[in-house]
Amino acid sequence: MDKSPKYQKMCIEAFKDIGYIKPTVSSNLMIPAPGSIHNQQADDFMLSFEDEFDNIGLGSTVARPIGQLYQQDQLQEFLRPPSYSNWALAVDFSDFINDNIDPVWEKSMEEMWLIFAMKEKFQKEWKGSKWIHT
Repeated sequence: MDKSPKYQKMCIEAFKDIGYIKPTVSSNLMIPAPGSIHNQQADDFMLSFEDEFDNIGLGSTVARPIGQLYQQDQLQEFLRPPSYSNWALAVDFSDFINDNIDPVWEKSMEEMWLIFAMKEKFQKEWKGSKWIHT
């Protein structure tokens, strides 16, 4: 599972378009969000922590989701229409990668699946720090 800062950024930005994708299998591959106050993991969201204080002055830390760390199986389920085989999806993915991503060896499988999903569903491409509509 890719947990690199680059992939985290890609996921945070994609979360604005995709939103939450329910995991197809139970997992706990959470990572703390950049700049979070505490390192805590929960479900499959990247969390940012903010201090909030109650009326009597006791401090508490409140987490808010800022993105989801997308996994390959989630993206594959997200992309595959009903009655569309895994094989057909794999062929489409392979064709897309061969035609659009160079060099592939510099990217993780999660990055490539996210790039494919964003292009197929939202006509967006990753341009270094954000998704751009094509």
